[in-house]
Amino acid sequence: MLVTVAAHKGGVAKTTSSVHIAAALQLDAPTLLIDEEGAGATDWAEHGLLPFETVLESEAAQRYGQYQHHVIDTGARITPALLQSLSGSSDFLVIPTTPDALALSALVKMLEALRALDQRRYGILLTIAPPRPSRDAEDARAVLSEDLGLPVLETVIPRAVAYQKAALAGVTVDQVKDPRAAEAWSAYQGAVKEIRERVR
Repeated sequence: MLVTVAAHKGGVAKTTSSVHIAAALQLDAPTLLIDEEGAGATDWAEHGLLPFETVLESEAAQRYGQYQHHVIDTGARITPALLQSLSGSSDFLVIPTTPDALALSALVKMLEALRALDQRRYGILLTIAPPRPSRDAEDARAVLSEDLGLPVLETVIPRAVAYQKAALAGVTVDQVKDPRAAEAWSAYQGAVKEIRERVR
């Protein structure tokens, strides 16, 4: 399976999502994480402690056939043309967004391009969601899914310091000592379960 993670703006946990989606897929079969244009995944992997291989896009072609799953951490912010291309070449396209007004506004600007895509082939992943009693994630889902008719994954990725600890240590979040590490890891396992169900 080829999963591409592409962001419409910075600061929406694109690389965090790429790393943890790859880690969850690795539990099933060998997975290669491809860092396009030095998007950030190779920086995370520099300690050599991730449970899967990470390579730059320039090195990916020679290793591609050795893996059952591939995850691409895209470099540039997506444009409508790039969005079409990524969706067509991937089994599933993940578009992470935070539930704040600025991120949602930037995503809505891509609305026409998003509506042109096959909804079975992509999903919006709400990330860095504040804890309750905040209803930011629920409100964002309502706008994106109910008002705009866009496919939104049910899984919500919480805002958690554990992800930052994982990035600094060069490991996945389940490997750090943090009271919310298990919850943070479980969220990405849930997202991958949804992606698998949609790809079938």
